[in-house]
Amino acid sequence: MLFNCCTKYNMKHLIILIISLMSICSCNKEKKQNSIKSSNESVANHTQLLSKKVKETKFECPKFNFKTNKVQADSIVMFFEKGKKSKGYKKIEFEKLFFCSFPNSFDQMENIFGFDSETGEPAVLYDYSGGPKGKNESLMSYSIISHFANLKSVPSDIYFNKYVNICVNGTWQADNIREGFDIHKRFENDTKSICNVLSKRTQKEIYSVFRFIFDGPHPDNEFNDEIFNTIHPLISKENIELGNALKRAYNDLVTRSKHGH
Repeated sequence: MLFNCCTKYNMKHLIILIISLMSICSCNKEKKQNSIKSSNESVANHTQLLSKKVKETKFECPKFNFKTNKVQADSIVMFFEKGKKSKGYKKIEFEKLFFCSFPNSFDQMENIFGFDSETGEPAVLYDYSGGPKGKNESLMSYSIISHFANLKSVPSDIYFNKYVNICVNGTWQADNIREGFDIHKRFENDTKSICNVLSKRTQKEIYSVFRFIFDGPHPDNEFNDEIFNTIHPLISKENIELGNALKRAYNDLVTRSKHGH
């Protein structure tokens, strides 16, 4: 009888102990989950604050005063290479400096990447090869132009204004000075933003930008056909006047090519 009482007494305490341990584990688990949730929320809030800070930061270019084309070219290469090797905010900062040091007109593009208008000699970055991939790989100057053509860290209105600037009155010069410096790719992928900027330009400027995309010794070719057939419906849907200007520029070039002009 006494044994049974003791057994019942021990069992009762054992059950209480088990329940207590389960309660403690449950509390610890809940605390851990709350801690993880709190940590995740903190990271998310921090990310949102950083993103908001970046968006609210006013984009301003430093006032570069390049004395020569060589000085400007050296700056472009330096920012290009450092940007390629960097990550995070450093990468964004070097891309900003690269953008700001980049030419702002077609004439400047010629003097940096084409032929020097004063000497008639190849420009300082005409045959650039080097960069992060190594000097033994022939990247050529167009790798720098392509880098500019694919920038995404610059506010769209500022970026596309400069992009349009370097294409206005552009003409085919072979090698690096060709195909509107790949601006057709942005018409394909950022149609609304670039059309919004281009629509504010004069009819003459708009026509010259579109003409430069297709300009060349033989503009009537499959490559140009593909570009036109890709971007014309996109641009027309966004802005019918720009679509008509594109079609007119393209047709004029093709017609002159067929007539030997």
